Amino acid sequence: MTQKFRKGDIVTVEAVVESQYGDEPTYPTLAHKVTVKVAGGEKLMLKPEQLTLITPFFAPGERVRKKGRVMITGSVVANHEGFVWVKFDHGKPGTVPATELEPLEEAGLHVVAA
Repeated sequence: MTQKFRKGDIVTVEAVVESQYGDEPTYPTLAHKVTVKVAGGEKLMLKPEQLTLITPFFAPGERVRKKGRVMITGSVVANHEGFVWVKFDHGKPGTVPATELEPLEEAGLHVVAA
């Protein structure tokens, strides 16, 4: 199955390293910086297979379920730095890593690639 990407997801991009600065380059602000070259130019128009989903984004009010747990569902209250606060249907709230959740329904979501 092809990964679906949605607005707000955090992804990595496949790129080629052009150079890496050492400890004491001519310009100290460049120390340890890596220059990469990405095909596609400034706008980064990439094929989905060039991306890896790191942290999915879930909007407040969105219905979710824990991956692999059909009966553990709820509504997103908030999210912060890769964690999602969910009000579960069984009545208790919980904080769950975003990577352990999946959308319960696709309606209203803006899928940017599939």
